[in-house]
Amino acid sequence: MSNLRCPTCDQLFAPGDVDTSLVDCPFCGRLILRTAASRPEAATDPDPSPALSIRSIALTDEFSGRYRLEGPLGRGAFGTVFRATSLATRRPVAIKFLTGSSDAAALARFRREAEALGRVRHANVVEIVEVGALGVYPYLVTELVDGGSLEGAIENRELRSLAEFRGLASDCLLGLQACH
Repeated sequence: MSNLRCPTCDQLFAPGDVDTSLVDCPFCGRLILRTAASRPEAATDPDPSPALSIRSIALTDEFSGRYRLEGPLGRGAFGTVFRATSLATRRPVAIKFLTGSSDAAALARFRREAEALGRVRHANVVEIVEVGALGVYPYLVTELVDGGSLEGAIENRELRSLAEFRGLASDCLLGLQACH
């Protein structure tokens, strides 16, 4: 396993278990959020699985005083989503960090997503709680929707009938319609 560089004090250290999302820098004590950001592979790559690169985000005392991160919910090409709790409200939230790309186009897409969610009020669209940044890593805090992913429900055959699938698809489409 490779070493991790603390974004606060710039010291290298061995982070330990790769599945651990939160680590303390042994030099400065800063709490660091480790994220795995997917990198899309070329279509001709014989290995279709995405390569993962570990990134780290120093959590500020101010951020840690507002949210307690509890673990990763999912990863995509441009971001990592964590389950967390708002310490002020004791409410569960999801926090999406833009970690996969810092180019202007990705930042613009992230801002548009935040603005679009901020304008929408609909039962089938997550409510935005906060938009911010930790250093160069923007984040988006939304309400947490329990119950897993649609992909997981399909893979695990949790939708037991065509009527259940149609109802869920209808809910998704109504939420999408509210966004446009």
